[in-house]
Amino acid sequence: MKNLIFKYSCVILFFIAVFVNFSPAAFAESNKESKPDIESDIAAFIGSIPDPVAVIGEAEIRKVQLIEEIMPLLKAVRESSPSLDEDDISKMKKAAVVAAERMAERIILMDLAKKASCIPSDEEIMDEFSNIAGGVSLKETEFASKMGVSPASLKKRIGEAIAIRIWMEKEVAPKAKPGEGEIDDFYKNNIERFGYPERFAISHILLRISGDKEGDSLLEAKLRTIAMAVGNSQEEFKERARKISEDERTKDSGGMLGIFSLDEMPTAFRIAAAGLRAGEISGPFKTEAGWHIVRLDSKKEKKVLSLQEMSPKIIKILRAKKTEEIVTALLKKEKERLGFKILWNSK
Repeated sequence: MKNLIFKYSCVILFFIAVFVNFSPAAFAESNKESKPDIESDIAAFIGSIPDPVAVIGEAEIRKVQLIEEIMPLLKAVRESSPSLDEDDISKMKKAAVVAAERMAERIILMDLAKKASCIPSDEEIMDEFSNIAGGVSLKETEFASKMGVSPASLKKRIGEAIAIRIWMEKEVAPKAKPGEGEIDDFYKNNIERFGYPERFAISHILLRISGDKEGDSLLEAKLRTIAMAVGNSQEEFKERARKISEDERTKDSGGMLGIFSLDEMPTAFRIAAAGLRAGEISGPFKTEAGWHIVRLDSKKEKKVLSLQEMSPKIIKILRAKKTEEIVTALLKKEKERLGFKILWNSK
C-alpha cells in the first residue's frame, strides 16, 4: 500500500527520477551555480506552460501550482545540465503532465479523505517530515532547500500523503482483503516463488595460469594429486588452500567461497559443484583466473514453504494488488465524472 500512496500523493522525489540527466552528485551539490544557457532554457520551458494547466470539476490546476509541484525537477535540471535540447524539453513536458495528472488525483483522494475525517495531526506530519529528512541525514529545512521547495510546502505534501494513507487503510483496505480461495490459487500458481533452492557451501583452491600448455598440464596434475591426497578431510583441504591457493581473497579462510544456489555460480563452478556430494572434491577445471578444484563443504536441500507459512506474504501481495485496482478504478471514474482535462499538449 505504501507504493500506491507514494504514487497518488505525488511525493516530489519522483520528478528527479524521471529526468535521466539528473545524478545524485548533482543533488549533493545544491549550491552549484547555474549557467546562463540553462536559466534561459528553463525560463522558456516555464513560459510554454499554459494557465490553467488542467481542469477537474470546478477546480483548476494553475500554472503557479504546477511550477511549485515540479520545482525539484527544475532544480535537478539546473544542477545537472548546461543547457536543454529538444529531447530534454520533451522529457520535462511529459514529466510535468504526469505531475498535473497526479495533482488531480491527489485532489480527488484528498476530498475523499476529508469527507471521511482522515486528517493527520500536526504531530504526525512533523514526525513523518523528520523521518524523511533524517533518512538522508539532513535537518528538515535543509532537506526542503535541497528539494527546491519551502518547508511549508513539503509539510503540506507530507500531510496529504498521510491523509491518503489513513483513508486507504480505513476505506479501501477492508474491501481489498483476499478470500481463502484467492490465497490458495495464488499459492498453487506461484509455488516456485515460495521456497529456497538448493544451497551449496563451497571452497576452492586456485592456481594461476602460467601461460603455456605444459604449465597448464602441470597445474592440472598438481590439483588432481592434491584432491586425491586430501580425500574427504575438510581440515586438510583448508590447510592446503591456506598454503598453496593463489586466491588472495579466500586462502586465509581455507578457500571458502560462500554459500550459493547453482544459478548464482559462474558456469564452470556450477558444473563442477552440481554433481558433488557433501565432502567430495571436483576434478580440476580451468577458468580465466586459472585452474581450480572445488570442495562441496555442505548442501542444503531445496525447500518449498507451506501455504500456512506463506499466507501472510500472499495476503500482503493480493491486498496491495486489489487496493491498486480499487483506487485506479475509482480515480478513473471520478476523473470522467468531473471532466478532468489536461490543457497542455505534452508532445
